Amino acid sequence: MNHSDSKKITELLEKRGIAFNSNKKRADLIIVNACSVRQSATDRVYGQINELKNSSTNKKQKIILTGCLLEKDKEKLKGKNHLFFNIKNIKKLPTLLKKIMGRSPSLSPRLSFARLDSSRLVKMSHLKKNNPTLTLPLKRGGNKNDGKIQETASIFIPISNGCNNYCSYCVVPYVRGNETHRPAQEIIYEAKRAIEQGYKEIWLLGQNVNSYQSRAKGRNRMCHPEFISGSKNKQILKPFDLAQGGQVQNDSVINFPKLLKKINDLPGDFWIKFISSHPKDMSDELINTIAKCDKICKYIHLPIQSGDNTILEKMNRRYTIGHYKNLVKKIRAKIPDTAISTDIIVGFPGETKKQFANTAKLMREIKFDMAYLSQYSPRANTKAFALSDNITKQEKKQREEILNNILKKTALQNNKKYIGKTVKVLIEKIDNNIATGKTATHKTVKIKINKKETDKINENDFINAEITDAGSWGLSGEMISN
Repeated sequence: MNHSDSKKITELLEKRGIAFNSNKKRADLIIVNACSVRQSATDRVYGQINELKNSSTNKKQKIILTGCLLEKDKEKLKGKNHLFFNIKNIKKLPTLLKKIMGRSPSLSPRLSFARLDSSRLVKMSHLKKNNPTLTLPLKRGGNKNDGKIQETASIFIPISNGCNNYCSYCVVPYVRGNETHRPAQEIIYEAKRAIEQGYKEIWLLGQNVNSYQSRAKGRNRMCHPEFISGSKNKQILKPFDLAQGGQVQNDSVINFPKLLKKINDLPGDFWIKFISSHPKDMSDELINTIAKCDKICKYIHLPIQSGDNTILEKMNRRYTIGHYKNLVKKIRAKIPDTAISTDIIVGFPGETKKQFANTAKLMREIKFDMAYLSQYSPRANTKAFALSDNITKQEKKQREEILNNILKKTALQNNKKYIGKTVKVLIEKIDNNIATGKTATHKTVKIKINKKETDKINENDFINAEITDAGSWGLSGEMISN
């Protein structure tokens, strides 16, 4: 979500003639888009801003801060940056810039800025009035480095923002608010446009995509706020079909499985992936939809967070280990060879050795393809902040290492099953006769290509490869010529 927001900020500035400057020391303007899900991420923001201020050779340089930040974090950074703006108010950024820069950004092509993530924004057709941060740009684009643009095959489409779950360790509801869902018509339209412009992988984003709902109202033929020129410069709304001949009954509810189905039915050669899913909302309908739709990747990120019911209750996760294991059983029965990844927090306040052992046991039993492990860090405003953070840093590190070692073994076991199989790979990078890409199950693959074959494939192409070797964190293979 932060990556998507950064791209929106970039385009908004570039549309007003503000040029990219890859030299952070000389740039007139730096915008830092922060994430405060973990304390360590917020701490890095402090460090980056201090480093930028100390290393700048531009005395007029301005630093703007945005993203997910708690009030206490803003207070701590007060005086170190020139402005904080709420990411929800992105469309007000040009006006704010005019105030702090002393000139109008729309008339100042020499004004330049540096992006810490170096992401390149694709063109944004409009800013939705009620929730502008959810609107996605539609023009093709990728990473930018010293003025050179490299196309990317993936596009991120936010379908919702915020969260209603209030997990006891998480600040997202406090910094992004409760869930808001985009109209399905807009999402489907943007997916259709992205496919037409050559994107091969569509990521649907939400703090909890599973709870998505949109009510379709009015006629089946909707209007999208993409303006076209009319007489006397009037703005005319261009109508579009909800989905290539698709029909939606008036006032019908489109939930996440139905949204996936409608995007899957769009013409084109592309993949659909999504993050993140909440176990309590992983329905049978969703599992069946993934199983039946050929363009939805057989990769599911399903955060467990802990393998102990008492800790899950303290985390306010609202499911049990039994429920989670039953979900995994259903998924693997309905969708064979599905890759399942997860999130786990170690060292939650009060986590005993026995409770941690339950998490380790669960990891051995589930045999995850990937697990994103993190050490608990207290976050102000959350329920868990009132609990004693009584697990030492050293103990948290040791527990994380134990889980990582389990993951290495289970991931390797899963990856070895690919050896000898032919898989479809989306190429992300080609370097020194090695093509690196991802499978539909989100496995990284390194593919040897002959010099004669280098002109046959390009970055962002789909190719077929035979897997010849496997490691814990990826696969190796050889290209299969058509």
